Amino acid sequence: MNAQDLSEEEIRVLHQFYYLLAGRAKQGTDLGQTHSVEGADENHEGRLAALRDGK
Repeated sequence: MNAQDLSEEEIRVLHQFYYLLAGRAKQGTDLGQTHSVEGADENHEGRLAALRDGK
């Protein structure tokens, strides 16, 4: 990928994606098993549910 070939909108979308992904990483989400922000959210929610259930 060459950043020079991206439109301003594409750069904005990439920035937002990595901004959100970095936020999930700071929350301790296991990003090694996910390939999307949504996947990171699902992992995080699963981990919180397990903690609430005492697992």
